[in-house]
Amino acid sequence: MLVPPVGLLAALTYYRQGYVNLEMAALIAAGFFLGDLGGAQVAVGLSSAVLEKVFGVALLLISVKMILGK
Repeated sequence: MLVPPVGLLAALTYYRQGYVNLEMAALIAAGFFLGDLGGAQVAVGLSSAVLEKVFGVALLLISVKMILGK
């Protein structure tokens, strides 16, 4: 619930200081929107057990990458 107002204030601060590329921000926002829409449609069709396993594998891969570095 706090992410949108805090995120918008932070983005406004960075924008005012010239750190925001609006074209890239629009492309990223569109990607998030389409990814959220597609991901939600896929997730609704999967069982809880499958979602837990997918999430667990994702966390494992991310943790291995963080431990090993780039």
